[in-house]
Amino acid sequence: MQLDTRGSNGDYPRGWSIRGSDDGEHWSEPLLTGQGDGPLTRMVFATPATARYLRIEQTGRQSGLWWSIHELSVFVP
Repeated sequence: MQLDTRGSNGDYPRGWSIRGSDDGEHWSEPLLTGQGDGPLTRMVFATPATARYLRIEQTGRQSGLWWSIHELSVFVP
């Protein structure tokens, strides 16, 4: 997966986690966590994960900046 915030360069997630769900109500423990360091944030699963829904949560922040997502790309092998 890749989050693109190039339209708002400083607004990338300083920390993030991804959870999965099969019903949109009950969410897994984090499947993947990480930190962003620029306007393109790549999220790569080391092992396959399956879910009908994905939730990307911001877990870090920088004072005075927001979290923007201009484009989300999901790549499936």
